Amino acid sequence: MKALSLHGPWAYYERKSAENERRIADLEQEVLRWKSQHDELQHKVEYLEAERKQLQGVQLPGLLAEKGRSQGIIDNLQAELARERLERADEHRQLTVEVSSLTQELQKLSADNAVLRSELAKTVHQKQLTSTKLEQIRKKLGLSESEAKAFIQVAELRMQLQKQQGEIWQAKTEQQTALAAARQLQQQQQPGSGRRSSQLVMREWSVPGELGSGAAAGERPAAALAAGRTGTCGVTACASTGSVGVASVASERRAGGKQNRPPWSDASRGKGAAAASTAGVAKPVVHVPVSVKPLGPTDAAKAGIIRQALAARNQRLGFTQQQQQQQEA
Repeated sequence: MKALSLHGPWAYYERKSAENERRIADLEQEVLRWKSQHDELQHKVEYLEAERKQLQGVQLPGLLAEKGRSQGIIDNLQAELARERLERADEHRQLTVEVSSLTQELQKLSADNAVLRSELAKTVHQKQLTSTKLEQIRKKLGLSESEAKAFIQVAELRMQLQKQQGEIWQAKTEQQTALAAARQLQQQQQPGSGRRSSQLVMREWSVPGELGSGAAAGERPAAALAAGRTGTCGVTACASTGSVGVASVASERRAGGKQNRPPWSDASRGKGAAAASTAGVAKPVVHVPVSVKPLGPTDAAKAGIIRQALAARNQRLGFTQQQQQQQEA
């Protein structure tokens, strides 16, 4: 029967059945494999779900907080960076301005330096020429070096004294103008005060008692006043005139108590003089002879004369300021 089935009409069905059984076995194995893979994937899904829950429940808030802190730090750093940029820009502008100003100052100093160098070169050249000329003059005059140096020192002292005398004369002129204006203003305000103002002016000009006492005190103010009155008179010219000296003026003061002065008139005073003349008030002003020698016998005497003249000038200026303040008050 079996042999017949192998070669009989049932053989086809038997082969098909065997093939189907093999296919069923293969499919069962495939199903088992897929089932094992499904189990694996299910385990993985469960693991990933647990991990997601852990991340979402535990790590996510910490990460969000960390993100917020990081964002705040980033914002602070950006703001600080912007502030630093602005400060650096301001500093850069200031440094640029300072550099430009320093450059200009350096250019000015360079120009001044060049000018000073040229002036120094001119001065050195002029000094060399002067030294050469002085040497030639010394040889022509037959003077020694010490005598030539002493001569030059005396000439320099005379020039300085002439300059100081000119300044004193200018100050006295300004003071006299201010006193005249103050006197006119006082006469306009108080008609009966003209005689008192003239006495004040006389007291201002008569200062020998304030500057010193004795013969030296009489000598030095006279020389100082002569220097102020004769502002354009040179020292050598005044010394060579041969007129009355300081000693004669001092002897006149000691003997008679006053100087030989010409009468004074204010014909050239203008409107102020006319107003004073109509009021009937005289304005005595001291005149000093122009022939008085302004130099003393030694350099110490010259310095004393200059100091006393300057002291008198300062005293007069202070008195003038006091008068002006009293008039304003």
